[in-house]
Amino acid sequence: MSAALLLATAPAMGQSFEPVIVVNEKAITQFEIVQRARFLNALGASGDALALAREQLINDRLREAVIERFEIEVTEEEIDQSVANFAGTRGLEVGELYAGLDGAGIAEETLRQFLAVQIGWRNFVQRRFAAARG
Repeated sequence: MSAALLLATAPAMGQSFEPVIVVNEKAITQFEIVQRARFLNALGASGDALALAREQLINDRLREAVIERFEIEVTEEEIDQSVANFAGTRGLEVGELYAGLDGAGIAEETLRQFLAVQIGWRNFVQRRFAAARG
């Protein structure tokens, strides 16, 4: 696996779709970083949300490479169920969750992508441990 390569530093609050980080030939845009930072803030994360967002997105790209390599499929149904669970643990309906995200300037796709990587990684780990057990 190749290391993350920082291509440019964009303004912290910019919403550019230009790549600012490339991990294993997959771009991370400033838009994604800002969206993840907003999402983290909405979840009550402490510290530098932009730095944490960058770190998480780099880790996501590394995990995505493993998920692709091992041909782990994540279905829309799995993502929809995960969104429903995410909303439910917060005492919300899915529509209310999406409305709250929208009100905070967070695209629905930001949540869905966040959850998709978590699901794919969980499925990969389960498959690996199941194979190891035998």
